[in-house]
Amino acid sequence: MHRRLAYPFLEKADTGSGGGDGKTTTDDKGGQKPAEKPAGEGAGGKTPEQLAQEKTDADAAAAAAAGKKPDDAPASKAPDTYALTLPDGITIEAEDLASFTEEARAEGWTNEKAQAKLTALIERTNAYNEKLKAEAMADPDYGGAKWPETERHATAILDRVRPVGSKLGDEFRAYMTKTGALNNRIVLAFLADIGKLTAEDRPGQGGGSGEGAKSLAQQLYGKD
Repeated sequence: MHRRLAYPFLEKADTGSGGGDGKTTTDDKGGQKPAEKPAGEGAGGKTPEQLAQEKTDADAAAAAAAGKKPDDAPASKAPDTYALTLPDGITIEAEDLASFTEEARAEGWTNEKAQAKLTALIERTNAYNEKLKAEAMADPDYGGAKWPETERHATAILDRVRPVGSKLGDEFRAYMTKTGALNNRIVLAFLADIGKLTAEDRPGQGGGSGEGAKSLAQQLYGKD
């Protein structure tokens, strides 16, 4: 409800039964002429605050027609706790999921809308990673028939510089998994080139291809 401020001196006075209606006045020659508008009276005899209120109402109606929510309209009720599901084989770090649900709550998303947003985000991420992988495997210097060698050299340098079980090694692999950098042709080429140079400097090391060695995908994603 809008509260209207009262300005009595802008209102028309009630002159009673003998005072006329306030619409005409008498000129010096005894004729009648239209009465002048009281000070502060706008178009149609409306006061400034009435005109301002009409403008506010018109703006609110225009915003509603354009699909915008008025400032005082209640936001949609977000659930106290979101129950979101992930596709098989997909994991999200707790801090990332917490950040997503915080945004969902701030936007007032229902559980259904948050689930739809999360599913769409995962689908876009997967599509992007598949695109990167296709580009890497199609590279004439590192993909195609050379792909196994690329993976072998990249794995060898990871094993040597960032071994599994070390703090930085596990953090680096987690980062590669989270960002999808494993599928990036530039990252793969860099790791493979360093691994190849290392193998040339250390003949007989096998380039990470010895018994028990895991591929890059196995190390990062746990794939067979």
